[in-house]
Amino acid sequence: KTDPLDKPGIIKEKQDQLKLWTALFQLADVSPQFIFTEEDSLNLFKNQDNPAYYNTKDGNIYIKLSTLSDPTYLRRALVEELAHAITVPKIKSNKGSNEYKQLEEDYRKAKELFKTYKEKEEYKNLTDQQKSDMDKLAKYYLQSMEEFVAGISVPYFRAFLRLGESSFLDKVKENIKALLDLILKGLSP
Repeated sequence: KTDPLDKPGIIKEKQDQLKLWTALFQLADVSPQFIFTEEDSLNLFKNQDNPAYYNTKDGNIYIKLSTLSDPTYLRRALVEELAHAITVPKIKSNKGSNEYKQLEEDYRKAKELFKTYKEKEEYKNLTDQQKSDMDKLAKYYLQSMEEFVAGISVPYFRAFLRLGESSFLDKVKENIKALLDLILKGLSP
């Protein structure tokens, strides 16, 4: 195990973000450990492109050491995995709620959009690289409800959602917020 704070400048330069995540962890009652690894001895990184992985079984975040060479990439990976650590257990525990059902409907609509988004004029106007990035990320963040929720923090995934019906992105964000508000209300004494 390697402590991420042992690498000067990688996480320390974002102390405010770290403080925010610490506060969120306390609110959500989660405390994942960050485990840096060179090898995938637990077979967690099923997708070779994944720099990090939130393990629902032990509640820890596993990060490939190779990710440390790119601080920007590391920050993005940490934000997403921290989002999973906070939201995944709570999403699963609220499956019967109206808020969950609404978000599930948004997820279904996004999967429908995936079948036709390449026909949209806005998509056709993107560069080849932008199209490639959007294609890859849309596919990735539509693989599960948990990824869908975490994907809202990714610019290309938000751009993909904007290709849907008018104000679809805003509706998705509001429904995620409603579910998270429900979770936070449940934590209040």
